[in-house]
Amino acid sequence: MPPFLTNAGKSLTQRQSQIPYFTEALLSNQNVLNINLKAIVLGDPTLGNPAAMISVVTTTYLHQLAPLYKIPLEILSAFTASDQACGFQKIMDLLTYPPVSKIHIPGNPEGLNSLLKRSKPKPKPKHRKRTGNGKRQTPCFEDIPDTPSLINASINAPCSIGCATYTTAFAYLSTLNPCFNPYNILASCDSPRDSDITGPTYWLNQPSVRKAIHAPPKRIENCNETVFNTLSEEEVEPAAYRVLPKILEKGVKVHVYSGDLD
Repeated sequence: MPPFLTNAGKSLTQRQSQIPYFTEALLSNQNVLNINLKAIVLGDPTLGNPAAMISVVTTTYLHQLAPLYKIPLEILSAFTASDQACGFQKIMDLLTYPPVSKIHIPGNPEGLNSLLKRSKPKPKPKHRKRTGNGKRQTPCFEDIPDTPSLINASINAPCSIGCATYTTAFAYLSTLNPCFNPYNILASCDSPRDSDITGPTYWLNQPSVRKAIHAPPKRIENCNETVFNTLSEEEVEPAAYRVLPKILEKGVKVHVYSGDLD
């Protein structure tokens, strides 16, 4: 058993990265498992309040992407106006290290605020193409948000619980790049699949990795999503609140990295 755990991460999602919870369980059962865990590695993880990590930062990131995707100024302005209305810009202005105080996330943007309990699951917004006669579907929200007015309507659509900056940005960028990939913003329809060149299957099958983890001489394939899907349905407290501090207190090193292209 290797003395570390690694996670490819599950960025841009309301679900928390799962490795910290596995780690906590391992450390709590050392008398049975006897695993000398030294470190965990988290790639692009969701560790804190999903509303803060996803919705709040979307417009700022969109401005960074503007030169790459040639996003018109009026589109950026529409996102910026909604950002200010949702209170996100004020939050961004408070982001300093070390933090001065706790940061409050107003409302429940996209139903992601982990501090607010939801009475029922949030319906997933859909963005459909124009109909054959050129007319758009009526919102909640099924239009393609490719104009300032439609962007504003999408961000504030009732079906998204409001302040849906991420969902709207994803839909808009998909109009510029039909194969838009939030895990690799440089990818196009001609790019090889991420799983073919950078995914965990590719990494785990490298000879040096197989040797390091003492893997048997068989090709490793992703064949069962049962555990992942089950855990993805679980509503858990963000790991940064209590789980990660406990892991650090027990001497396990935590390495976190995030990419600029996702």
